[in-house]
Amino acid sequence: GAMPGENAEADAQRFQDAAKKAYEPCIAYFAAEAAVREENLRRREALLVKLSAFEAETNWEQADWRSVSDALRETKQEWRRCTPVEPQTARQQQANFSALIARLQSRVDAEHARNVKQKESLIERARLLIASDEARSAIDTVKRLQQEWKSVGPVPREIDQGLWSEFRKHSDAVFQKREQESAAHAAVLDSNKAQAFALCAQIEEIAALEGAELLTRAGSRVELRNAFEALGEFPRAETRELHDRLDRALHACETAVARQHARDAERGWDHLFEAAGHVCAYRLAVTRGMDSEQIETLKASAEAYLASVPRWPKNGLDALKKALEQEHPADPAANELDLRMLCIRAELLTDTPTPAEDHALRRDYQLQRLVQNMGQGLRADDAELDSLAIKWVRVGPAEETVYAALLQRFRHCREQAKSRTPVARAVDDARPHRGSPPRPGKPSSGSKARLPAGRS
Repeated sequence: GAMPGENAEADAQRFQDAAKKAYEPCIAYFAAEAAVREENLRRREALLVKLSAFEAETNWEQADWRSVSDALRETKQEWRRCTPVEPQTARQQQANFSALIARLQSRVDAEHARNVKQKESLIERARLLIASDEARSAIDTVKRLQQEWKSVGPVPREIDQGLWSEFRKHSDAVFQKREQESAAHAAVLDSNKAQAFALCAQIEEIAALEGAELLTRAGSRVELRNAFEALGEFPRAETRELHDRLDRALHACETAVARQHARDAERGWDHLFEAAGHVCAYRLAVTRGMDSEQIETLKASAEAYLASVPRWPKNGLDALKKALEQEHPADPAANELDLRMLCIRAELLTDTPTPAEDHALRRDYQLQRLVQNMGQGLRADDAELDSLAIKWVRVGPAEETVYAALLQRFRHCREQAKSRTPVARAVDDARPHRGSPPRPGKPSSGSKARLPAGRS
């Protein structure tokens, strides 16, 4: 009530000031609480948007129901963690979230109901098999039912455990009849093992082949593998060993095929360089003004060789034909320089030393590359080396001994690059030895490289 005295008004003001000061921490506290509630509302809104997008983007004809269940569970847990919120403000948001959860849950429940019905049907089919007189057939059917069981969609864990217990009880009852046919079953396992041995032996036999016979028969390895996989069961103690043997045989076959393809591809380059030798011999004869009969003989030899090769590297045959069509005299000195530059480029690509006589050319080329490419490095690359090989074919002839030495340098670079690749390691022991080739104008034998006279 009112206080007597002269200081009553001052005391009242003093009290009001003290009350305001005392309430200041409460203001900060309640503001912080309001901020938390606001942040929780924002987080809930983000969850609602995310779950709505999930519902809209899901193909409900082919839904991943496990993901749907996980999304429901995780979203509800996160929603509960977003508390406290302002009840009045959050009422509509909560209603929207509850409706969305209900829609999704109804979809999940419907899927669960369908899956429960499927599993109950499998249980009934397994129960009827107990009375079957064909134990082996019943066992096979139960196995198929077990595979079907695995393919059925999700069911709530507490329900699924009960269904599985009943299904397993009936399945076990069917399997108990297996003892009645144990001898016959053992015979089947032994037969499967024998067939598996035979199939593995066939694949191993293919892997030991070479050439066209290997590539022809290798096409049956998938058939043999499928036949192996279709055999069914093996004796338990030998199952892993049989599968390991199959894997080893298939791997050996794949390696042999890869090795053969690599050999064939490399043989194509051998043919290319040998053919280039024929073309160079012919064009060098034209340049030297040799007898027309000799020139025609050399040209016919080159054309015959080109026609005899079944497979060329990409663009190789076209380059050879164009080189062969150039009947005008060449400039051996200019061609020699072009060939030396190709050798230098190949040596730079493969980090191979350049002979002393070409050090100056290499330095000039490197300086030119430095200016053009601002110091970008070179990297050995099969495609780049193959491109250089095609360019080699397009260069005109040079003197025989010079050409032979330069080709040896160039091919050494290719061998250096190939030896660093997995394919080269696969074919290393299978590559043919290159002997001394015949002189230009004489018929070639086998697939040895033909080069101009004096080449080794």
